[in-house]
Amino acid sequence: MNKEVSVKLDRVYEVINRKKSAENDEVAKLKARIEELQKRPATASTSSEVAKPSSEAEEVARLHNEQVELKKAMDKRLAAMEEVIHASQRQCEEAETNAETWKAEALRPGNKRGGVVIGPTPMTQTRLRPRLTLAATRCTVGRVDEHLKGIVERHQKEVELLKEMCLKEVNARKESELEIERLKEEMKRLEMENRAKTRSNLKTRLDEVAGPSARKTKKSDVAGLAQSTEKDVDLNSKDAFLRAARKQLRGKKKEEVISICEKEGVTYTTLDPTKEAIAQKRTSRAFDDRGADLGKGKEVSTHVVSDDEKDSEDDGRDSAVS
Repeated sequence: MNKEVSVKLDRVYEVINRKKSAENDEVAKLKARIEELQKRPATASTSSEVAKPSSEAEEVARLHNEQVELKKAMDKRLAAMEEVIHASQRQCEEAETNAETWKAEALRPGNKRGGVVIGPTPMTQTRLRPRLTLAATRCTVGRVDEHLKGIVERHQKEVELLKEMCLKEVNARKESELEIERLKEEMKRLEMENRAKTRSNLKTRLDEVAGPSARKTKKSDVAGLAQSTEKDVDLNSKDAFLRAARKQLRGKKKEEVISICEKEGVTYTTLDPTKEAIAQKRTSRAFDDRGADLGKGKEVSTHVVSDDEKDSEDDGRDSAVS
């Protein structure tokens, strides 16, 4: 744009200088003509001498008028040229301002589509066919904003870091879940081992106390209970003996309980109260026999019931009640 304006201004200056030189040449010719007419010898008659000064004066006036008209026309043309020059300068300044605005908007980081109001592009009055000149454009790849490039690189690094953190978190969560499952299995295994170790064998002990005669034939439960009290049951604890008697009667059916009532001399009412009455009678009988034996000087073996046996008896009693 600047080059085009400068070329136009050069052309205008050339035209103005050419016209000034032509005007100066014309003025010089007129002066030479006047001097020639003044130096011409007076060879004509008096009538011609009288007419000559008038013709010369008219010629000088005519030349003067022409010079004035030429000067006015030249002034008008110069004024028009000056207006054209000023208009071209204003267009050049507007074009430079628009170019700077577009450049600042293009280089501004952030919103690349801002609302910058740009005036209409100035157009020349004369319609000229645009001439396209194919020239090698500058490499635009190298013109990358370093600030924007740094922002993009940092954003990419942040994305990669977040991906790595999410992957680590997922892996840690999976490992913790696997560890929890392993610990649960270990706790189940330990719980089963503890149950196997702490299981009570009170029934086996009672069967051993009852002896082989109680396992083979159904003899009197009183004799078996007395034999068990002599070996394993703690006779010093009436409550322990009562619990053992209750446990022994717990699995008996109605027919068996009725037969025991006939042997023990207990009146049958209902199943559970009858069992309780039989257990109470056996306990009192066992401790009465123990007192008689102590009076005779008989040795009585005692058996201390462990906590596991007590707990197992309580559990069996609770299950029967339920």
